[in-house]
Amino acid sequence: MLGLSGVYTQLLFDGIPTMIGYNYTYGLNNVSGALIDKIFVSKGAASILQGFEGMVGQINVIPKNYATAPTHWYFNGYANNFGESQFNVVHNDKYKNFTFTNTLHLIIPSKIQDANSDGFRDNPQRQYIYFYQQTSFGNPSHKFQGMYTARFLSNKLINGQVDYKSGYNPSEQGIFGVKIKFIQPELSVKQSYQLSENSQLFSNLHYSYHDQNSLYGAKNLNAVQKYFYGTLESRHTFSEQIKLNSGFTYRDINVAENYFTRDTNINKPTVFHIPGVFAEISGTLSQKIQYILGSRIDVVKDQTNWVNRGLVRWLINDFHQMRFWAGQGYRVPIPMADHSYILANSKALTITDNLGIEKSINIGLNYAIKWYSNNYSHTISTDLEYAKISSPIIPDYENYGKVVVKNLSTPSFAKTLQFDYSFSGHKNFDTKVGIVFQSNKNEHFSDGRIPFFPLTRINFSSSVYTKNRKWQLDNQVKFIGGNVLPPISTQGDNTSLHVDPVSDYLLWDATLTYRMKLLELYVGCENITGFKQANMLVNPKDPFSNTFDSAYLWGPTFGQEIFVGFRLSINPIKR
Repeated sequence: MLGLSGVYTQLLFDGIPTMIGYNYTYGLNNVSGALIDKIFVSKGAASILQGFEGMVGQINVIPKNYATAPTHWYFNGYANNFGESQFNVVHNDKYKNFTFTNTLHLIIPSKIQDANSDGFRDNPQRQYIYFYQQTSFGNPSHKFQGMYTARFLSNKLINGQVDYKSGYNPSEQGIFGVKIKFIQPELSVKQSYQLSENSQLFSNLHYSYHDQNSLYGAKNLNAVQKYFYGTLESRHTFSEQIKLNSGFTYRDINVAENYFTRDTNINKPTVFHIPGVFAEISGTLSQKIQYILGSRIDVVKDQTNWVNRGLVRWLINDFHQMRFWAGQGYRVPIPMADHSYILANSKALTITDNLGIEKSINIGLNYAIKWYSNNYSHTISTDLEYAKISSPIIPDYENYGKVVVKNLSTPSFAKTLQFDYSFSGHKNFDTKVGIVFQSNKNEHFSDGRIPFFPLTRINFSSSVYTKNRKWQLDNQVKFIGGNVLPPISTQGDNTSLHVDPVSDYLLWDATLTYRMKLLELYVGCENITGFKQANMLVNPKDPFSNTFDSAYLWGPTFGQEIFVGFRLSINPIKR
């Protein structure tokens, strides 16, 4: 969001900040698509209830709720032209006031692709097993309700030169290989109790464990992360004008990282014990003005951090509305987890000891117009946002033979202007168009611009249906332009070292779906135009030299991806 790195956006699963550190690195890829019901995106300074992150926004993944469903089976299969296949199965059952949901997600790796014949794979091979079990208790008429969730993920990713075989030490054979292997079990508990008609008590508990063994050429990274999050929250409604949420949170982040090469062995423990208290009031000042005001205090390494956020929504009339928000945020660094992608080169890595907290100030304004014509809905929305990141941690490539990770002394500034138009209500067609202009700068870099963040994005999506909705065609077109890379000339003295120069590009994806009573069949193609960055590696012929780099990736690495799949429901949920 705001064109800044994804680590500045808070990721939630069912309202709980489960994704942090190594859990965040693989993010939404760790959630089976068959489980997802909705994804809520909050731009700007989000609520303080879930924590101090969300520096420029928040993404909340809401799982499907099968609590009111009969016994239900759901199957989903997928395969593409690269040889990757996926399979999902979901089973739901209900007994009295208990609902049980079990999910299994498998990914079978693709074949090796090397379209540009540089000796390196164009796309990684993934082997993935994901299991999810959720038990829910209670219904809306009960004072006490609970949801208990267990998840287990085993993931293996292979990349590097085409000759690399998993299980071998590639550097001893002069072969550059990348292997990332980890397991990740998690437990979550959500409970609520109705104290009175106007008061509720909520508790959330979450524990995750991440054990990773990684190989990047001649570099090795082994990491174990233990993460606990707990919150106790009281919600009380005084009136429509005032609703109060208050409580306390506790986080325990314990990460042990061992990074070693032939010449280096670095152990980097990262430990945070973070207690916090919060309060947030919301309500309506009139029928036209709504507000949210929140504040929280968290203690990080004996340092007290105070975060304040606010949002005001003005419903001017039936057609116009305006939102204004402002707030603060910060994040604690977990060095290797935040920047593990930069290990896939042969440069020396320097990470400053005792990296400091990154802090942000974010303000924004949204103005939306909505009108109807012939029962069709039209919406035009304009966003203007600004963020300042103090002590930002941005990898610095502008050093010969090494990458430096440290807190920069100069702040980063991000400015975004966004226009969106959406059309809906037609029984056969709906569409949405978004245009984003963004500026991301830091004086530390030679030209002032932060690398790898484009200036312009244009997104177009549409759905076309037949009258009975048996057939549906979905299209999505993305234009990305104005990207910049770190100057490669500073990486070495050999002027022949290069990657493809940055260019603007267009991505077009389309999916055609056919629906029957219980079965859906779909076929589609991603990157229909076939655009790809043909050469994304610096000096691929000598991957163990200090000029080899795989970090100059700015576009797709492979062309058209054709896929087919099915969705089968047995005893489907009635909606």
